[in-house]
Amino acid sequence: MVAGFLDAVAKVRQFRFHNDDDLYDRLSRRFSVILLMLFTVVVSTKQYVGDPIACFAPAQFTGSHVEYANYICWISNTYYVPFESTLPARHDERPKHIAYYQWIPFILLLMSVLFYIPSVLWHAFSTKTGFDISNLVKTLHSMEQLNPDIRDRTLRYIAKHIDRALEIQREMGSGFFSQFTRVIRRHCPFFIIGRAQGNYLTFIYLFVKLLYITNVIGQLFLLNVKKIHFIFR
Repeated sequence: MVAGFLDAVAKVRQFRFHNDDDLYDRLSRRFSVILLMLFTVVVSTKQYVGDPIACFAPAQFTGSHVEYANYICWISNTYYVPFESTLPARHDERPKHIAYYQWIPFILLLMSVLFYIPSVLWHAFSTKTGFDISNLVKTLHSMEQLNPDIRDRTLRYIAKHIDRALEIQREMGSGFFSQFTRVIRRHCPFFIIGRAQGNYLTFIYLFVKLLYITNVIGQLFLLNVKKIHFIFR
């Protein structure tokens, strides 16, 4: 299990650099994923390789008794008692149990997957726009280091690429359905979304950015929900 996590971290770390994202996207899809996977490896190593929990045992317990007691403590739920409070008696009602700690590696792994999903969706949908966005941005970044002749050829290449994509869009917009949707868009611009309408890439970009924000806010909200006891208050 630990070896699988390490292999996943290595693959994310070596994942090719994208030119069509910014620093905030990379913080989410790469650095946050790597950090959460490292935490997953650390926690799972402690749980599945070392001793996940150490319970107080009477002095007369032998080694096998202590080991058995630790197993019972691990599979049973625990509850939080502040240091300034006294332990409840055996027959007193116990406070709410904490049942999440056995699942921490899986929770961290799920969080890392959620941080990576927007990037997967962006590259899945952006390839259908007709623009090779990553290649275009990479070419534009490299133009400053080119000599004038190569720079002119590069500009002509970019212009030809964009013109070809726009020509495909015009061909798609010549049908009856496209003309019908164009009439609807005059009264409701955000009702029709598609490549023929010329707003597909904009919509996908804003949608993915919204996913990044929603993912961060949603995870912070879930980590502070009292019912699942992810954070004590």
